[in-house]
Amino acid sequence: GITSHYFGASDTTSEAYNLGSLAVNNIFANYGLASFFFSLAIPFIAKGIGLKISYALYLLIGGLSLISFYFMRDPDFLWVQAIGIGVVWAAVLILPYSILADALPAGKMGTYMGIFNFFIVIPQIVVGTVMGPIVKNFLGNEAILALVVGGAVMMVGALLLIFVPYKKATIH
Repeated sequence: GITSHYFGASDTTSEAYNLGSLAVNNIFANYGLASFFFSLAIPFIAKGIGLKISYALYLLIGGLSLISFYFMRDPDFLWVQAIGIGVVWAAVLILPYSILADALPAGKMGTYMGIFNFFIVIPQIVVGTVMGPIVKNFLGNEAILALVVGGAVMMVGALLLIFVPYKKATIH
């Protein structure tokens, strides 16, 4: 998606595609760094504004970051989206488990966390299986639109957090 949308390249042997690949490598590096450093701040932020609100905020940031790949056309600023993705990646790895842990009885924690992981892995498998045909048949073969769909789904997830019952405002 990045190589075709930003660099106009789909030929894997072209110089433009190579530049796009380097840009993608930089995105991964920047979001990894952002995720690492932001993960250190998550407990303090969540303690201040609450787990649900902070998680919803991070999902919105991630969703906007993914969607902005489509609208921002200058590859020199891909680091901005990478930081947003790093923020949401850190939050996704921490906050759902913290929210769930507060709602579970201690004696059943392992069982329910294991079941919860199914609801993470199964959607990943489904998307990995069907997204290619969806991009090809419904998104005009524009891979960048898969990022837009992912961003929209993240933002819907942020809104659905309204319906998650939660009272405790601390992080474990």
